[in-house]
Amino acid sequence: MIVFEWFIIAKFNVWPFYKALQLKVSIENLQGLVISHIHLSQYYLAVRDTVKAKTNTENAFDLANKIYLKRDVLEAILL
Repeated sequence: MIVFEWFIIAKFNVWPFYKALQLKVSIENLQGLVISHIHLSQYYLAVRDTVKAKTNTENAFDLANKIYLKRDVLEAILL
């Protein structure tokens, strides 16, 4: 991700990320859940909340491993 995008992401409220997460839970979209956790982790890294970033990264990593999404496992590791 390009550096200036972090500043754009940090200006947004976290609520849309959680709304997307809830929607993906309701329709049981597991691949989408992995991506939502990665996006939440990136958001929390941008606003310097490392505890929540780590929690979302671990959730993305665990779920990606469970459903065999190797690309997303790697992305979670790189966060």
